[in-house]
Amino acid sequence: MNFRLTKGNFLKTGAYIEGDSAVFTFAAEKEDECSIVLLDKSGNTACVIDIPAEYSTGSLYSVRLHGFCGNEYAYYFRINGKRCIDPYATRIFGRENGMIKQEVIMATK
Repeated sequence: MNFRLTKGNFLKTGAYIEGDSAVFTFAAEKEDECSIVLLDKSGNTACVIDIPAEYSTGSLYSVRLHGFCGNEYAYYFRINGKRCIDPYATRIFGRENGMIKQEVIMATK
């Protein structure tokens, strides 16, 4: 899986589809190690996309993934090795034994 990364839109937080790309904007400090983890429909890791600090402004990161099909993946953010659910997600699914197994699906607004 090979996505082209460019800067996203810092004015709109969360994740959304725009044309043939997805935009992810989330809070993290510039010094933080940040990734977007994409999960396939079975909940397995399909891809980990490391986000360079150059895609941050202040305490926000924003990245556009060109060539993204949002209906095929769920996602979560990994910040400094910790799994983080998108606080702006429109749906959370996949609870197993009280634990969230698979985090968030892509909003298609």
